[in-house]
Amino acid sequence: MIVDDGKLMFDPFTLTVPWEHIASSEWTKQLLMNNIPMFRSELLKRLLASHIQDIPVLEDELTLYGIPFEIGDDCTVLVIRLDEGFRDYGSLHDSVLEFSIENIVKEIVQNDFRIWCTKDDYGYIVFLVKARWEVPEASREDYEKLLESATDQMQILIKTYLKGKVSVIRSPWGRFPNQLFFMYKNALTTLQQKADYIGIELIIDELSRHGDSTKRMMLKKWVIRAMQYLKDDATVVNKGTWSNIVGQVQSYIRSNLSEDISLQSLSERVYLHPVYLSKLYKVETGEGLSDYISNIKMEHASELLLSDRDLKIYEVAIMVGFQNSSYFSRVFKNRFGMTPLEFRKIFYLR
Repeated sequence: MIVDDGKLMFDPFTLTVPWEHIASSEWTKQLLMNNIPMFRSELLKRLLASHIQDIPVLEDELTLYGIPFEIGDDCTVLVIRLDEGFRDYGSLHDSVLEFSIENIVKEIVQNDFRIWCTKDDYGYIVFLVKARWEVPEASREDYEKLLESATDQMQILIKTYLKGKVSVIRSPWGRFPNQLFFMYKNALTTLQQKADYIGIELIIDELSRHGDSTKRMMLKKWVIRAMQYLKDDATVVNKGTWSNIVGQVQSYIRSNLSEDISLQSLSERVYLHPVYLSKLYKVETGEGLSDYISNIKMEHASELLLSDRDLKIYEVAIMVGFQNSSYFSRVFKNRFGMTPLEFRKIFYLR
């Protein structure tokens, strides 16, 4: 047990306080209050490490530690890496810098956002960020710009007051906690790609100052090619990831045509924010996700109409996820230019 300015701080290796004191509810409460920052940090660090969470237990921990995040919150992950400078902090380098950077970030975003901070296994300072107020869809772009401006201010203030440079990377928006693991991994991947590009740019800069002109030009061309390979490789990795996500979405839709499939339910299955999934799908396929769902349902409905004439129209509607047969008929007519009944009469005889 450690006493720091009269406060009881937990140290599991020097537990010398009498057991009757430990059993005291007041002692336990004081111990918890004094160590809440550590408990909060460790909880977030644990959540970043796994995409499988025990939701009831997590809800209890969020309440116990007074963490201003709730299940289902829209949030984004902010990763800060220390790059250059920061030489004036001696043996307290890590703890002092982490504390100082956290305070700078809080000062910048506190009016519009809530944050939760930890330090990950790579030594990066990680913030989970959400809007302080519920953001209407129409205002989301404004909040995006606000957060972009805030990250720029972070870099400026850290350089001004802490005399060092940092890289700040932000993930796409997602749902807490189901998508947190994947948001964090996305940010780490982006950070690594940025590090690769910066390293190559430094090599090019160094080459411009040394060596004879012929060798310098040859090496510079080689470095530029290497940089392009890195860029292409990153694109292939992302393309593969996005194609895999699109494949998962389409497979789920085809296997669940009788369900009322929503963008929200699909996004939860692939751990992406609904808006982000919708944009990604459009970019990858050239077709809107809702259009794909509607088209594949109507195609399946047309097959059902022709494969079994005894099926009633309302039964076909239910089999492709429509509880209202009138609405089903309108959607079908928009797709094929005729009602389901007309479609059956024309094509079944053929």
